[in-house]
Amino acid sequence: MMGIFFVFTLLFWQTESLFVSSCGLFEILISYPCGLFVWHVIFQQPYVTYLMYSGIFVILGIGADDIFVLSDAFKQASLQPPHISGSLETRFAWAYNRAASAMLATSLTTCAAFASCAVSPIWDIAAFGCVAATMILADYLLVITWLPAAMIVNERYLQNCCTWCAPKHLSNCLMRCMGIKRGAHVAEKETAEKAAITERRAYQVESVEKQSSSFNTPVTELGLENGEGGIELKVSTSGSSLSSSGEDNTVFSHDKPSNAAPRMLEEFYSGPYADFVIKHAKVIVAFFACLLVASIVTTLLCIEADTEQTSFFEDSHFWVKSQSASGDRFGVTASEEVSFLPIKLSFGLKPTDPWSLDGVHPCDVRTDVASTKAHFKPKRDLADHQVALSEACASFMVTLTEQGNADATSGAPGYDCWIDDFKAWLTSTKGRAFPVVPAADFRALAVEWRDTQAADMGFRYAFATGFLEDGERVTFSFASFNTTATVKDLLRGALGFGDMWELYDDAEAARKDAEAASQLDGAVQAAPFYAGMVSGQAFLTAAISNLTAGLLLAVLVIGGMTLNWKLTGIAVLALANVVSLVFFLMVVFQWKINVIESIGISLAAGMAVDYVLHLAHSYNHQSGADPAEKVRGCLAEMGISITYGCITSFSACVALYLCDFLWFKIFGYFITMIITSSFFVSMLGMMAALVCFGPGEAPDGEIKLPAWMGGQGHTQDGA
Repeated sequence: MMGIFFVFTLLFWQTESLFVSSCGLFEILISYPCGLFVWHVIFQQPYVTYLMYSGIFVILGIGADDIFVLSDAFKQASLQPPHISGSLETRFAWAYNRAASAMLATSLTTCAAFASCAVSPIWDIAAFGCVAATMILADYLLVITWLPAAMIVNERYLQNCCTWCAPKHLSNCLMRCMGIKRGAHVAEKETAEKAAITERRAYQVESVEKQSSSFNTPVTELGLENGEGGIELKVSTSGSSLSSSGEDNTVFSHDKPSNAAPRMLEEFYSGPYADFVIKHAKVIVAFFACLLVASIVTTLLCIEADTEQTSFFEDSHFWVKSQSASGDRFGVTASEEVSFLPIKLSFGLKPTDPWSLDGVHPCDVRTDVASTKAHFKPKRDLADHQVALSEACASFMVTLTEQGNADATSGAPGYDCWIDDFKAWLTSTKGRAFPVVPAADFRALAVEWRDTQAADMGFRYAFATGFLEDGERVTFSFASFNTTATVKDLLRGALGFGDMWELYDDAEAARKDAEAASQLDGAVQAAPFYAGMVSGQAFLTAAISNLTAGLLLAVLVIGGMTLNWKLTGIAVLALANVVSLVFFLMVVFQWKINVIESIGISLAAGMAVDYVLHLAHSYNHQSGADPAEKVRGCLAEMGISITYGCITSFSACVALYLCDFLWFKIFGYFITMIITSSFFVSMLGMMAALVCFGPGEAPDGEIKLPAWMGGQGHTQDGA
């Protein structure tokens, strides 16, 4: 609720309309159920993951950013010549054409970044990616349909409604309550704005009179209706009634300039800030070039994967302290006999591709594992390897003990291998020698042993050792070996990823010794804690691949939007600077790449491209040959939208800072790092680079499309 309140407050302040801000917030929030609908109904997935909830905070920032872009473009349309600012239709058409394409490009790249997570083999990541990508798509469709309709309704019918709650009125009331007098420049600005409105409406009267006279239609009545929210032109002719609120569809062709005043932040970006960037452009470019090199070198030298498991809470949290205290006083489990971490050795799988990631692990087999999505060796009958199975288990335990990873004399039960229990049962109950001869009787006797003895074995057969058969032969066998590592070590983080990988390597050596001693190939060893190791590696691999794919897509989108190789090159360098700066901050804050960091890296390119692309798109449509003046116009147009977007995204993430759940908190930190880095680089470094190296008038840096693509070069225009 805190994030929603912050975002709504900024929307209300920026749009200056309670109706538009409410419609905008509805558009943002309804995107989340749209994502859940696709996940639950279309994909038939009954469960959700906690990662999905972080998508709410992402869409709050992204959705508000799109609203600011369209709203600011509509307001800036009033600053254009009268053939644009003269009517609601022309103002809206100009703003919509300018904003819709930019929002499409940014939404496309961000949506693709999330969609790349949707194909992850890890279910939680795939769920988050699917829902988040759908949210971005739904928000874009709403911001180009629902929000424009709301803005037009507000402009036509609600301008004079509830003026008491307008931000300007509320701020004036607050200043009066605090005893603060308004500055003279504020009053002068309001007077200028009213004069500009009056002049624009008077110009409309003149234009309508000229238009009516050209059609020999006399004007019988002209009037200006004044209200707190604005002035509406009423025109009556002998045959019709025209209104400046939009019913006449009149397009004014005169090129008389409007005197509407820009807002304070627009004046700042187009004035003092632009002057600073232009004056010190070379120094700024040199600084960011050094920052890019330093951040890349620092990242390559210092960034590393986390060797500890991801914690759910900080060490100072009550839950962590209570777990440590209970473990010290009472032990992790009721019985230390079962607190050792086991390694399971199995036979009957394809060693090169033993199981599907989305299926039950065959080394966690239970009595109902017939549906296990494992890849078994075809036509493998373990009846031919009865003695080898026993020898392999004995050899595996000996090697683990020699390595110091197992100790049968320390009170641990050693290992469980069902074939040894079966051998004892066979000789004592059936009076038959081991191995079973003929081998064709082995399966039936093994099933009889399981049915008569498994109930007595209880936990051991269900979790520690057992076999699978298909009605004709025994196809799969597994045994468990207790290591010296304990569940207590795992829960308290004493067993880090580095220790796990060391144990894995030792177990692999023991597996090879077991195969050599028994002459039985195809052994696979696994342990429950391997899942964390493999998922951590999968997260890191996916993060790098998703980041690379996001950067490549961003290059294509920027190039396609601008059709200028100079502008695309500068934008891509800015994007690379943003990503490298995020990595540099991770090193500064001593972060290591773990699960939530990997997700953030996957999204970095898609989220970082927004500000860069908005500025590149705006620069590309500035008229003139001087890059410095094009930068000034670009800052005047997009500076205010990007600033409000950055503030909104930051405000939405503030709520995540207060979460006890560490994953949400880290995700909030990471998103904040991305948006602040993107704002800093795009608004300062990229603008300075465009001053120094940006393209002037076409065809400077122009990408000429072939004729079959309909290309005749790209023409820059100020409209």
